[in-house]
Amino acid sequence: MLAETLSEIQNLGDLGLACLLCLVSDQHGIITTEKDRLDDVALGLNNHCTAAFDLSVATVDCANGLTLDDFRESVLVQPRTGYDSSPYETPRHERPLPSFALPTSRLRSPSLDERRVANVVIAKNLDQADYYVQIQALELIRSRRLFSHTAMHAASKVFTLIALNSSSSPAQMDTHLNDLFSICHHHAAQEEDAAGEAPRFRRQQSVSDSISVSSVVMSAPSQADFEPLQMPVISHADLEELRKSATRVKITAEVSTYIHNVVVTMRLHRYVAGGISAAATRHLKNTVKTLAVLHGLSFVTPSLVDLAVQKTYSHRLVLATSETERSLRWGSDPAAVAANMRGVTVHSAIEAVLATVDTPL
Repeated sequence: MLAETLSEIQNLGDLGLACLLCLVSDQHGIITTEKDRLDDVALGLNNHCTAAFDLSVATVDCANGLTLDDFRESVLVQPRTGYDSSPYETPRHERPLPSFALPTSRLRSPSLDERRVANVVIAKNLDQADYYVQIQALELIRSRRLFSHTAMHAASKVFTLIALNSSSSPAQMDTHLNDLFSICHHHAAQEEDAAGEAPRFRRQQSVSDSISVSSVVMSAPSQADFEPLQMPVISHADLEELRKSATRVKITAEVSTYIHNVVVTMRLHRYVAGGISAAATRHLKNTVKTLAVLHGLSFVTPSLVDLAVQKTYSHRLVLATSETERSLRWGSDPAAVAANMRGVTVHSAIEAVLATVDTPL
């Protein structure tokens, strides 16, 4: 069953894989794209989550002065079959108690607001949202529940919040909120992402155990090669099996040491001023295990660690400037430091760190 599920994964585009990575790791993610592509990418994410994963989706645009009440109403959906209505997914204290009231036509019980938080919340322009909206998103991620004026609305077992931001936006999310997002993925504009078209997939017969790292970030295949499916590509049972497989992934002592050395080197690197938090380290280990499962592996390889580092720290890293570079404390020439720091980006800083640390054989 797992091998068939892995064969389905190879047919997902980069948006579907980014969503699946968040769903399997039970974490939340950031997706960036060009400003004029936000609506198309949001529609593509919606199509993948509904057609490929059979999940409820709520899309909310947090820009243009979205109020706190509007945000709360936008992320709520009606409960349905599956994870939302299963008694096994509902905490005991939230299950309805038996009623012993006498039947009568005169007594009318007030209607309860039974809406739940959608399985996938797509928050467009979350970096431009009002401060209180960002704090509400932070609370939703941490507690997995939402308080409205009428009731408390809980999230189901499968829940992820995806922040869809413009790659050219100068705005930044709250630091604590930003640190709660496990990964960051940049989606480049492609012709295959036609607006309004649901993803189309087919089933394959087998999957290779030696899948390349590049398969995690791949373009959507042409529609001529695939046939539509009536059922979701990744069912609820498949998703649960992938989550269990991620917990069984092994990390050898050599790879664990490699992860530790990368984190320490990045924290002390001259290009980095901050952003290497304890939460980031936990997300890194969680992400690398999930990537191993999606590649059909039961163990973690150094190449998967390099890929996970790019996804985990690209939105967290705070770069040093020519005024805050570390070597200035020991008498370095400011002009030489400014020339050395010119053109340094987050990705180039991560690459410099990975090139410094010895990779285990």
